[in-house]
Amino acid sequence: MIIKNINTVKSEKLEYGSRGTFLITKNDNSDIMAAYSYQLPNEEVKRHIHKTSDAIYYILKGTGLMTIEDETETIKAGDTIFIPKNAEHEMKNNGSSNLEYMVFAKSEFDTVFID
Repeated sequence: MIIKNINTVKSEKLEYGSRGTFLITKNDNSDIMAAYSYQLPNEEVKRHIHKTSDAIYYILKGTGLMTIEDETETIKAGDTIFIPKNAEHEMKNNGSSNLEYMVFAKSEFDTVFID
């Protein structure tokens, strides 16, 4: 059994433009990755794709804008977002407080940034 508490796992600034805490990873012999991430007001996750994995975002707190391909929607606490592999996506915190969310994907996934 593996149980990790978000308060005891180191958070780091991610290359995407958010901050995150990887809770479950391939280092735990898991095929699925679970991460807690957050963005400060006006921060955005750069446009990118994941070639080998779908991703699921679950919004915990705050509001923002999620763009997948050419469709942009407002997101808020309680929303679950499915992002298919190879879909260009980005997210911006357009609220006045932190945008907090969980991300679930394959442990072995690659990220390609779109210029």
